[in-house]
Amino acid sequence: VTGKLVEYSVNEGDRVAKGDGLTIIDGVETELKFELAKVESPISGVVGRILLDKGANIIPGASALAIVVDMDEMIVMLNISEQDIPYMKKALKALLKVDAYPQEEFQGGISRVSEIVDSQTRTLPIEIRIPNKEHKLKSGMFARIKIIAAELKDVLVLNQDTIVQELGEKFVFLVENNIADKRKVTLGRRDDGKIEVIAGIREGDNVIVFGQQGLKDGASVVVSKE
Repeated sequence: VTGKLVEYSVNEGDRVAKGDGLTIIDGVETELKFELAKVESPISGVVGRILLDKGANIIPGASALAIVVDMDEMIVMLNISEQDIPYMKKALKALLKVDAYPQEEFQGGISRVSEIVDSQTRTLPIEIRIPNKEHKLKSGMFARIKIIAAELKDVLVLNQDTIVQELGEKFVFLVENNIADKRKVTLGRRDDGKIEVIAGIREGDNVIVFGQQGLKDGASVVVSKE
């Protein structure tokens, strides 16, 4: 409706139910008389922000009066790098941490995976929903997310820095009798600086983990005791 804002019926932080009055506006014309109109909340939630001052002119479709938010569940938006797209699917478990509560971990799950890769960033948008009954998480917070793509046991694992890449293929260097042995490897999942090795080396192989960049196959090497 067009008119002037008489008053707010709520304050920021108040809980409201769908249909509760938010504001009163003086401006409803009925039989040449102006009457008061009540603006109702379209959803149940919390009044996050009051946007106007008393006496402000209200224009239909142009004047936002307040922001009401449903805080019981938060949606986290993030973009997944192209190499991790094969592991992303709905319902995967996600663990969230924020600086405001450094000792707490909030658990949720992937609720939406886009079918279109962003052509500018080469990333895939996804959404994660996190239960938030205590309203500790706030809109606009930054978070660190860990997505549990799979749980693997009894697999070979190396530090990612150990891997050498050449022309799109992945290699590691082993050392046998002080000679560098370049081995092509097939890699699997990555997590926190670690990467799964599916094929190319065996348990117990001596892998060069420092100084391998620029190393040539068959070169003589000296293994440091450190």
